[in-house]
Amino acid sequence: MSYFDNKRCNWAIGILAFSNIALIAFLLLHPGGPPHPQHRLADRMRKELQLTEEQSQKFKVLQEAHFQESRPIHEQMYSARHKMIQAIAQDQPDAARAREYAALANRQSLTLDSMLIEHVQRLVEVCTPEQRQRLGDIFSHALPGPPGPPTGGDSR
Repeated sequence: MSYFDNKRCNWAIGILAFSNIALIAFLLLHPGGPPHPQHRLADRMRKELQLTEEQSQKFKVLQEAHFQESRPIHEQMYSARHKMIQAIAQDQPDAARAREYAALANRQSLTLDSMLIEHVQRLVEVCTPEQRQRLGDIFSHALPGPPGPPTGGDSR
């Protein structure tokens, strides 16, 4: 008796083929993917602050402007950090060059922090006094915390 003569095998192959086709169709037809973190934060703010339609529109305009302004600086900062690592990871590491890139990335990080302060100030101006406290809490929870111990693997 041949391996493929078994009816169960034929059914399993058919189901797997159909599943693969359905998955490929879903991936090709599904718009986008998971929302970008900035969109998730904006949605969370709208819901938790219970913004009015007017406030929501102002938030959207302010957030889009902030992200457009800060995106190039983020890209420059990450580029500088990438170059910093490359300078060290060469056959002949260049620590001085790596420090220059680190200083550049730090200056860009300070610029981003200043831009964030201005952005939050503008958002606060749109909020009621009750919403202001909640806005602070939302931003506090959205900021990354200190790195923890590596996950998984050997913890020696």
